[in-house]
Amino acid sequence: MSGRFYNVPPLPAGIVPRAHLVDITLAGLLGGGAEVARHTLIQGAGGFGKTSLAMLVCHDARAVEAFVDGLLWVALGGTPDLARNPG
Repeated sequence: MSGRFYNVPPLPAGIVPRAHLVDITLAGLLGGGAEVARHTLIQGAGGFGKTSLAMLVCHDARAVEAFVDGLLWVALGGTPDLARNPG
């Protein structure tokens, strides 16, 4: 792994591996390898591990290798003002 992380939090001790969910998320994010912009949404009620899953995906070697310019972690909060702060 190249270490091309930008604000990606470290994996906490004791995080529960969720290989199947990581695989599904990466499949949606990476697609068939086509060089197109992709977005992946992880949605659900609080406390079900969305942030943990996102961290696991970011730390997966397949994601690190696919995004040669790096991975940027941005916390938007519950009601982001995207018009004021475009990503």
